[in-house]
Amino acid sequence: MRRAKYVGIDRDDPRKAIKSMNQAADRFREGASILIFPEGTRSPDGRLQPFKPGGFHLALKIKGDIVR
Repeated sequence: MRRAKYVGIDRDDPRKAIKSMNQAADRFREGASILIFPEGTRSPDGRLQPFKPGGFHLALKIKGDIVR
C-alpha cells in the first residue's frame, strides 16, 4: 500500500485524520484518483452504515466531483 501511495485515515486520532486528508488532497492535485468508502467500515450484517462526513469535506476542499 505504501508503494501505491495509499493514504489511510486514522479515525481514532482527529489530528492524524486531518493530516491524512491533507495528504489525500495533495495526491489528488498530483493527478491521483481517490476512492472513498463513506460509510467508513463494513457492518456484520452487510447493511450500509451511516456515511461519515470526511469524504465530503475532502471533495469540497479539492473542488472534486462526487461520483457514485
